[in-house]
Amino acid sequence: MPRATYTALEYTDMILIYGESQGNKALALRTYRERYGDTRTCPRNPRTIVLAVQRARENKPLVAHQEGVPPQQIPTAREQQILDYFDRNPTLSLHRAACQFRVCRRTVQYMWFHLMPLAFINVVYKIIFRSIIKDKFIIFLSKNIMIFRLYNTHVIS
Repeated sequence: MPRATYTALEYTDMILIYGESQGNKALALRTYRERYGDTRTCPRNPRTIVLAVQRARENKPLVAHQEGVPPQQIPTAREQQILDYFDRNPTLSLHRAACQFRVCRRTVQYMWFHLMPLAFINVVYKIIFRSIIKDKFIIFLSKNIMIFRLYNTHVIS
C-alpha cells in the first residue's frame, strides 16, 4: 500500500498529543484518532508518532524535503525504449509517454532533460565532424526546438 504523507501541522499535532499522553504511544494514537479522525489521515500504528518525536528530538525536519529527489529507478532497457519513443514521436507530451510506459511523469521528465541532451550532443558532434566542409547547417531536436546554427565553421581536430 502507498505510504501516507503528513503535513508539518499534522506531525506537530502528533508530537503535542504524544507529550500530553506522557510518552504513551498507544494512548497518543488513540487520542489523535479521537480528535482528528474525521478530518485527517490518521497513522495506522503508533510508530509514526514515535518517529516524528524522534525526528524533532534529533533536530531533523519533520516533513522530508521532496524537491530535487531523484526519480524512480527504471531498467536501462526501458529508458532506451522511452528515448526511442521520443525519437519516433517527437511531438508527444511527457504525460502521454508516462502513461504509455507506465512510469511516473517525473521520471520521463528527468530523462527528457538529463538523458536526451546527452544523446543530442553525441549526435551533434558526429554531424559536425562529418560536415566540416559545409558552410552552414541547422539541426532541429524535436520538442525542445533547440536550434544550432554554425556558419562558416572550421573544426580543427
